Amino acid sequence: MLLISLNSSCQKEFLEERPALSLLVPTTLSDLQALLDNTTIMNSIAPGLTQIATDEFAFDDGPWAALATAPQRNSYIWAADLSEGEIIYDWNGPYRAIFYTNVVLDGLDKLPAADTQTAAYRQVKGSALFFRGLAFFYLSNSFCKAYDGSAGSTPGIPMPLTADVNARYDRGTLEQTYKQLLSDLETAYSLLPNLAIAKNRPTAAAAAAILSRVYLDMGDYDKSLSYANACISQQDKLIDYNTFNTTIFYPFEETLPNGNTEILLFMNFVSYAFQGASTTIAAPELYNQYGTDDLRKTVFFNKSSKGNITYKGYDGITLPEVFLSAAECLARQGKLEDCAAMLNKLLKFRISKATFSPVVFATAEDALRRVLLERRKEMVAHGLRWFDIKRLNLTPATAITLNRTVAGKTYTLLPNDKKDVYPIPLQEISRHNIQQNER
Repeated sequence: MLLISLNSSCQKEFLEERPALSLLVPTTLSDLQALLDNTTIMNSIAPGLTQIATDEFAFDDGPWAALATAPQRNSYIWAADLSEGEIIYDWNGPYRAIFYTNVVLDGLDKLPAADTQTAAYRQVKGSALFFRGLAFFYLSNSFCKAYDGSAGSTPGIPMPLTADVNARYDRGTLEQTYKQLLSDLETAYSLLPNLAIAKNRPTAAAAAAILSRVYLDMGDYDKSLSYANACISQQDKLIDYNTFNTTIFYPFEETLPNGNTEILLFMNFVSYAFQGASTTIAAPELYNQYGTDDLRKTVFFNKSSKGNITYKGYDGITLPEVFLSAAECLARQGKLEDCAAMLNKLLKFRISKATFSPVVFATAEDALRRVLLERRKEMVAHGLRWFDIKRLNLTPATAITLNRTVAGKTYTLLPNDKKDVYPIPLQEISRHNIQQNER
């Protein structure tokens, strides 16, 4: 039973599309759950364009010029005009998911009182709030500045909280954006179950993982560590790469319906042609960070007969990220033994057993440096590098300058450059009369 239709056009930005409810509307918990089980809408909202803007991938001149859309080509070189009038799907996808979540939340308010006392009700409400909070966070990471002490005066993102398609939304502040998305995620954490029947449905562990990520972004290391520990207390099963047959191209279990123990929630990126293309190669500088005894070098990458290196790992919201977030918080708190212990729990499953030696740290600086290196190597192609670059650039000691040469021209993205904030689609600026980001 199809419960909802979207009168939408791929030629318009999402908030301009004004999606309309059909005459048939969701009226039961199972109807509402069915909306949230649409993985194409709900589980395909991780930012895609920001992947191509980082130092994880590289293109030769020909493949770069052949990229199918202007946003892909321009994101790679951090061009001032990102879209050249084309659609920015990193905006459309999350807002479409937000519309669905608001339909669900509005529908929950109309259910009989008896339904609100059920586990199914808690699952549906928690899932809707989780997906909405996550979508708000993804959007803020792409279309807002990094969160810092100026968040109270920095523009945020439009935040629709109902399915009313006629409403107008201003940007508010980044502080207001984070307050809302944290409210969504923390309420979701309190409602969601520890286990789900399939990995496209959020759990309390997945909510804790994202809350840890958000608080890490805000520099609140106590809360980030607290939620990381809460996640690990529910799910701590890492995969031992020593057990993999590395001659197999893809040794991981399929995530859906319930495979790969390291994945807390199935999540795809907003889709672009560069993802998975044979001409999208791993940046040599990144690939060279892996030692010969680092099993990730063969598990994550494939080296062709021509020497091209392509990524072949997995994505989603994952447990290794949580271990690394916890280790980073411990390093920043100066708890060196705890930091090393947390990091070693991961590394013993990533380095060959024949050569693995537990890490030991003498200083907090050494600990943080190693944790950030391992985070880069472990979380490659998980959509976290842009998130990390922006937050790390707030501190000179960890700031990152990006450089690349295309068609004989060198491009540089300095720390805290205005081009690390993506422009809001022009149609949204016109429709909602909101402030554009400077580029």
